[in-house]
Amino acid sequence: MNAVQERAVKMTSRGGIKTTQLAGEILNNKNDKKGHHDTFRWWWLENVKTPFTFPDTSNTRFQSHCEGAGVLMQHLPHFINFLKYIQVKKNVMRFSHMEENLWKALHCTATKTELCVLALYAQAVSHPYLKYLRGSGENMLDLGPFHLKVHNHINRIIEDPTFLLGPAVTCEAGTVDGQQWNSPAVIEAVHKYDPELPHLSPVLVAFFKGAAGTWKHFISEFAPGGLIDEATTAEKDSAWMPPTNDVNEGALGSFRVLIRRQPQLTQLQYNAQAMFHRNETQAFMDQNFQTEDYQFIRKQARQAESEHGEFARKQALIQHTQAKNDRRMARIEERKTKAAEKAERVAAVKLIFDKEEVKKLKGDRLKDHLLAYQRAGAPIAKGITVRTAVAQIREALHAAIDSFNNGEWNLNVSSSEESASGDTDSDEILDLQAEESDWEDLDE
Repeated sequence: MNAVQERAVKMTSRGGIKTTQLAGEILNNKNDKKGHHDTFRWWWLENVKTPFTFPDTSNTRFQSHCEGAGVLMQHLPHFINFLKYIQVKKNVMRFSHMEENLWKALHCTATKTELCVLALYAQAVSHPYLKYLRGSGENMLDLGPFHLKVHNHINRIIEDPTFLLGPAVTCEAGTVDGQQWNSPAVIEAVHKYDPELPHLSPVLVAFFKGAAGTWKHFISEFAPGGLIDEATTAEKDSAWMPPTNDVNEGALGSFRVLIRRQPQLTQLQYNAQAMFHRNETQAFMDQNFQTEDYQFIRKQARQAESEHGEFARKQALIQHTQAKNDRRMARIEERKTKAAEKAERVAAVKLIFDKEEVKKLKGDRLKDHLLAYQRAGAPIAKGITVRTAVAQIREALHAAIDSFNNGEWNLNVSSSEESASGDTDSDEILDLQAEESDWEDLDE
């Protein structure tokens, strides 16, 4: 395998995914004030004669990148023409940085190869898989055989990629469920560009091998002899799980929409409203509440809002950040103090030019001498620091003494204090970075 094929198998660094991300940010940005949005949709309707919105890759949406890859390959000339339209439209007739990167990606053979692979995976695996999950209504704990079927299908493609590439490709053999392609036009587009992409087959196999490893890990909980496999039907029913997370995703979407309409609404208030409607609390109140009950509930709500509401949450965040900042500044001040003390100590060192005396130096005295030599401008070999082995430090000092005696350098005590401190701050810096990392983990 030559270098080009190796690069094709390993794939470029996030080329396909980066391209779909760029396209989403340019054509359908999650921020309405960025990207082309309506301009793109109007242009598309005028030139392609059909309404179209680019997949939501700018947000975190499942399958959106595979969908984006599919439409980019299906309508590649149209996307290129739109970018030309945008370029000519500008006064300077020049792409922005993101637009230029997307333009280059759409003309890159390696990137188009990755886009085709993403599109094929969506058609063969992702769409059939989600179609089955959302339509089955089954208990997730009963779907072990189906997940094994998906894993076997992926391995089948690895063994023979002609199930997705080649003149005799069929949906019956190419998809997990044997049903019609989600988008036959995408399959047609991939096959159209196949002759121009010499490494499409090995890249496809490499991608599916990576997917197979992930699927194997994912379905390990359904393995024969495991808890799910050994559970009885009654036990599975008692622990019933929905096959998708759509309910939670819907709740998050509802929260985001409501917050846009009522930005003053707190999390506590939103959660209370959601529970109120979901639990049919109004019917319970109408049936059981007396006047004093309403008064009690209002009092409890005000108390909860003041003690555990948005103000308390934000206050805790500010206090946490301030504590982190205080610790960081304390460490910085401690580091500066230590560096100043060491610089002062090194500045007071009287250089020894007797090799026999240098041999007697040990511990901090030897290290301080090394720093003093460096501060004086001695040509100490690169890589020699206070952390270097004692024998090497002595050798470096001996070499500096010889060099001094030969007149190759003179005392120069005006060197920067950075040379004086040398590597002295390394421990403090590492400690500070580690501490900051710990704090950042807590923030997450």
